[in-house]
Amino acid sequence: MKNLRQKITFTKKVILLFERLTSKPIIGGLYISDSIIQYLVLGIKPKAFSIKFPPGVVREGKILDFEQFKIALKQLHNMITPEDAGKQISVIVTLPSGSVYTQSFQIPNVGRERLEESGKLNLQMLSPISEDKAYMSFQVIDEMTDKFDLLGAISERKFVDNIHATLEKANFAPIIFEFPGLSLSRVVIQTIGDRLGAEPSIIFQISSDGLNLSIVRNRNLYFDYFRSWTSIQGEERQISQELFENVVADEIQKVMNFSLSRFKESVKHVFLIAPGFEEQIQKFAKERFGLNVIPFNVP
Repeated sequence: MKNLRQKITFTKKVILLFERLTSKPIIGGLYISDSIIQYLVLGIKPKAFSIKFPPGVVREGKILDFEQFKIALKQLHNMITPEDAGKQISVIVTLPSGSVYTQSFQIPNVGRERLEESGKLNLQMLSPISEDKAYMSFQVIDEMTDKFDLLGAISERKFVDNIHATLEKANFAPIIFEFPGLSLSRVVIQTIGDRLGAEPSIIFQISSDGLNLSIVRNRNLYFDYFRSWTSIQGEERQISQELFENVVADEIQKVMNFSLSRFKESVKHVFLIAPGFEEQIQKFAKERFGLNVIPFNVP
């Protein structure tokens, strides 16, 4: 037994040594919004850079001027690696809000060996875009004896291909594309961990693009919804406090209704990411819905 323990300890030390000697690729995060493009890489020395887009480059999740988009990407690349303009920078790309359609759905438990085929077929039937014009994927959010709960994501193929090509021209190497709700829910789940509990919670983000509401339950993302400022204000140049509060109330109510109909459970907590709006939203949601709103901050 003593010899076995010594061998295990020695093996762990060898594995640790090889891990330290092996060069691991650095992969950053690249987030594209209507107003800004941001790069973040974590590690011993975290780095963050951003470039603001000129007006009209990105609108409601659609890139309208790819030439200006490429110029912004090259400027960002120069900020990240000023000493090496030709260096390939690997990134996980978070696409603009509103550019990815998401849908949770259920399929019979056909077994793990047929899950991919069955899930893909059902997602094709749900998709608002034909299969040949879309990228689509899904992940398992719950497995029961009789069925699977899945979350699907669909985006226009041409749109993603154009972004991919422009990123490569600016010496960025996309590893994967995802949507903001997925990125954000991962951060919340990893930060809060088991404190989330089994009951549904809302992640509510107010950003320069609009309102993003997601439902997480059992450490999984079940629902994601985005409402742009343009769709809220219409032709008006400003949004009144009354309109803002009415829209927030409507959107929270929709998400709460979804939770009640899907899980037969009421939402207990709202994790809020809304710099400058925390106090207003906390008070408003407490008075209107009796919700416990918790401002979410990451170290």
